[in-house]
Amino acid sequence: MSGHFFKHIINFRSFAYSILIALFLMGFVNIGLSQTINTPFGKNRVQYHDDFNNWWMYETDHFVSFWYGKGRNIAKSVIQLAEMDHNDIEHLLGHSMNDKIRIIIYLDHSDYTQTNIAYWDTKEAGGAGIAQFYDNKVIVYFDGNHQNLRKQIRAGITRAFLISMFKGITIQEIYNNLVSSELPKWFVSGLVSYISDPWPSEVEAELRSLFISEKKKVKKFNSFSGDFPELAGHSMWNYLAHKYGNQAVSDFLYLVRIHKDINRAFKYVYGVEGRFIYNEWFQFYDQHYGRYQEEQTKAPAFLLQMDFDYPVSRVCLDDKAEKLFYVENNFGRVKLKYRKLASGNEKVLLKYGYRNEHQLTDLHYPLIKYDSTEQKLAVIYEHKDKLYYRSISLTDLSYTEQLFPESIQRIYSFDFYEPGFLILAGSMDGFSDLHYYDIEKRQFERITDDYFDKSGLVKVSDQNRSGILLLSNTESERIEPALYDSFPPISDFDLHFYDPENQFGEKLTTDEQIDENNLLVDGKKILWLSDKNYFNMPYIWGFGQTDPKPFARGNMPSNVISHDLRNQHYVSARKSSYNKWTIEIQQMMDPLANGPENTDLRFKNPFHSDLEALKIDIGKKQLMDEIEIDVSLLFQTKFGDAEKKKEKDLLEQIQLSENSETVNSTIEVPLPIFNRSRAVAARLRFSFNELITKVDNEALFEGLETFNKYNDSYSPPPSGLLVKTAVKDLFEDHVIEGGVRIASDFRGAEYFLSYDNQKNKIDWKYALYRRSKSSYENVLGQGAEPDKLKLRTNLALVRAKYPFDIYTSLHFTGTIRFDNTILTASNLETLNILDFSNQRLMLGTAYIFDNTSNKSTNLLSGTRYKVFAGFSNRFNIQFTEQAAFQLSLGRMGVVGFDARHYFDLLKFSTLAIRFAGQSSFGNEKNLYFLGGMENWLFSRNSELYPIPQGQEFAFKVLAANVRGFEYNSRNGSSFGLMNLEVRVPVFSYLFRSHIKFAFFRDFQLTGFFDAGAAWYGISPYSEKNEANVYYHEAPPAVLLKIKQFNDPLVAGMGVGMRTSLFGYFIKVDYAWGIESGRILDPMIYFSLGYDF
Repeated sequence: MSGHFFKHIINFRSFAYSILIALFLMGFVNIGLSQTINTPFGKNRVQYHDDFNNWWMYETDHFVSFWYGKGRNIAKSVIQLAEMDHNDIEHLLGHSMNDKIRIIIYLDHSDYTQTNIAYWDTKEAGGAGIAQFYDNKVIVYFDGNHQNLRKQIRAGITRAFLISMFKGITIQEIYNNLVSSELPKWFVSGLVSYISDPWPSEVEAELRSLFISEKKKVKKFNSFSGDFPELAGHSMWNYLAHKYGNQAVSDFLYLVRIHKDINRAFKYVYGVEGRFIYNEWFQFYDQHYGRYQEEQTKAPAFLLQMDFDYPVSRVCLDDKAEKLFYVENNFGRVKLKYRKLASGNEKVLLKYGYRNEHQLTDLHYPLIKYDSTEQKLAVIYEHKDKLYYRSISLTDLSYTEQLFPESIQRIYSFDFYEPGFLILAGSMDGFSDLHYYDIEKRQFERITDDYFDKSGLVKVSDQNRSGILLLSNTESERIEPALYDSFPPISDFDLHFYDPENQFGEKLTTDEQIDENNLLVDGKKILWLSDKNYFNMPYIWGFGQTDPKPFARGNMPSNVISHDLRNQHYVSARKSSYNKWTIEIQQMMDPLANGPENTDLRFKNPFHSDLEALKIDIGKKQLMDEIEIDVSLLFQTKFGDAEKKKEKDLLEQIQLSENSETVNSTIEVPLPIFNRSRAVAARLRFSFNELITKVDNEALFEGLETFNKYNDSYSPPPSGLLVKTAVKDLFEDHVIEGGVRIASDFRGAEYFLSYDNQKNKIDWKYALYRRSKSSYENVLGQGAEPDKLKLRTNLALVRAKYPFDIYTSLHFTGTIRFDNTILTASNLETLNILDFSNQRLMLGTAYIFDNTSNKSTNLLSGTRYKVFAGFSNRFNIQFTEQAAFQLSLGRMGVVGFDARHYFDLLKFSTLAIRFAGQSSFGNEKNLYFLGGMENWLFSRNSELYPIPQGQEFAFKVLAANVRGFEYNSRNGSSFGLMNLEVRVPVFSYLFRSHIKFAFFRDFQLTGFFDAGAAWYGISPYSEKNEANVYYHEAPPAVLLKIKQFNDPLVAGMGVGMRTSLFGYFIKVDYAWGIESGRILDPMIYFSLGYDF
């Protein structure tokens, strides 16, 4: 582990530069400490089961694959698919990796969303001195389709290669990245999407829709790539490969890596500047889609048309086509709605989940099916990793619901088989099989046993036979038992008939390179969706015909997601444009009576798909199938069988020929055959994840500064050089962080060590913290020589976090803290002053919500808030010469809140609003200092409002921001704050293309308004509020207490500028204070760190 760590830290010169810059900043900068602004929020990952306790691993030439529980069957496919595609991706990118890529396999989408991997990376988004040591992890999950699994693998491998190619792994490269920014979004996301699947039907449909209906959006590539980075990038890489060939793409990537300049690479490789490439790109697709536009047929008339801003994943009609059922999925917030078509009245039949833009949305669930026999709607849905079956009566909308047994992992489709029974396609061990399900007994019975994918299940019957129609990618003409052999099932789906009673199966369609999906039956009419035209269209034939020939209905302009046909009414849910969805109902008058129409609407797409070229040669696959070996005779060993070497070579070597205009090469891919004896249990392994070196004074462990009777004013501590590292296990369930911070005046240091355990539902954190510092204070009063004080703090913390979902959690924290103040005596008077210490036990709880997302540096969107309460008990237990056992000397309670909302303004800008407040009570209190701003350089402290005498305080806390004032413009045991700020990234509006330098990319202008109050007593206007009382002393016997009115509420307004420089986010603000109705002289603030 140490070798892996130190090999990244070898450039001493750049490291020395960073240290010199840090020392310069330390010498001139004091950074304030603020509890209120820096209060932590954060999201969660929720684990709903303990299946992740037992992981297995399998190592091949280029990969180490990990799986758990019943995931071995999926792991077999992943192992082969990854090795099959590795050389192809390596050849295209022109880059080799020294380390093996780690593939972590999850059984389904629900398990995938529970992973902790990459969860912690959001804590340090970037900045000065952050070096991340990437360990080449790829995460995939199985959704029932091996083709989709392969796309995930290709995308993950591509990302791992790109990280290796373009991310700094030495301090020199990291330093360069501070002034030369990352690549534009279209470059990376588009390349990953392109390599995962060069030209899928979704990209074709979305790009075509934009070129036909919104051409202005795509005419300028720079603006188009800003709005649709992945789509623009995918189409650009496809164009470059199509016109110039894959070798030119490899050369282009190499030069971008060397020069970190896309325009220079364009000119060297393609002979023209980027603006000419962008223009050629537009002309290429404009000509392509212009020809398509001329061939479009007239759109049919619709009986109903509804538009949505989020996906409609399922649609269904009743048998009379009078009721419409449809599913809205707004980033995980699911609603099943019921609409009466005659009146338009709607009701919600089922809703669950919450809006979640931070994780991949599962559009598969819920599954819905109308039961015409009992006038019910059957629903299968998943919530919090549990599968439910709900039967809804359409007469009174009552329902019954039950939980499926845990043995079923995922259900892909279902239908009613006979009263009380369902027939469904689902997985219990990774592979998809057919099952009977007894609703009353909640029992499954397996019907098929093979490794092929299945979906689109419908029961059918006529006078000759009855059974089920289903979609499967089996290579065989029949559906029959089959053990996983030597190659994963990545063929396209075809339509099959299967009689489960007689174990009879028959393949009905054999279209090569065409995928059938979304099967349904209405009487004798069979419909399915096919990507024959590069986008899903409905095809139909009559069941029972001797020579059925499917044909298309209409000319759909974009992908159909779900559809249904009842009583000659056809309903479809489709993606009508980019991020727009539509439900349409049209009448189809006996479509089978009119004969075939539009039998070949497939637009002749010139784009080559590498995935199609890389599919296994069927002849060789059939030849391998002819090799029959009795599995009972096989002996597991790491040694090969010498007598069967030819057969082994045949199984392990597959020649993949690419017959493309852009690639003319032959790649020999060795495919590993899974050997059970080589699978070993995965042990807990840790590795360094990051090293952070920066100058700061961020609040550590809540940032509570102990109140010191020798210095009762607020003085921000000096900045320090922080060196911190993090160590994680492979799955990032366990995280160890440790660091040290040396004060700029070398009079103090901080040390901390923490351990986070996130493996189970409740997350635990354990931490130790120590701080020591020295200061000089006038212990004997004004005019005396300052005396040296040594302040030491030792703290131990335990925190439990119970996550309700990704956004909401409940925290419980217990802390024991020891604060010691040691006076270094300089004379007889100070020699008699005893050292003192404070020992406290603190308990706290907090309810936290956070759904914010980062739009850009310092620009957020969403809401976050925290409501918290705490209790502190000061005690004194000593076992020295001055033994003491005092369990309670001072008690304090604290309640507070902090709520923030971020509005999107004019696409790139943000309006940020914050409300915060705290109140302390008991015989000890917190002392809040109002005014100034967090991390204020060259800060000043107001002396106008002294600290009241005769009160006991526990901690000093800065209540910021109130710009236009110094620290301590008001003080109290309670405070309330409001901040409003508009942040405008200026250059994002001036330049729509990617801005290379962070200084300009992060440059923002701000306008702000702050208001706040700090007070003692119940309210700011209480007589106990010291701001409303003035004391005048006339010795020896006269003390006047004069009531006066100083408005406890102060406010500030102004403008500011922010940007990034040498990895630090720098802020400059110019503010006018408002006090008692007067506008004060302006003040200027220099500060570091992000805004609230």
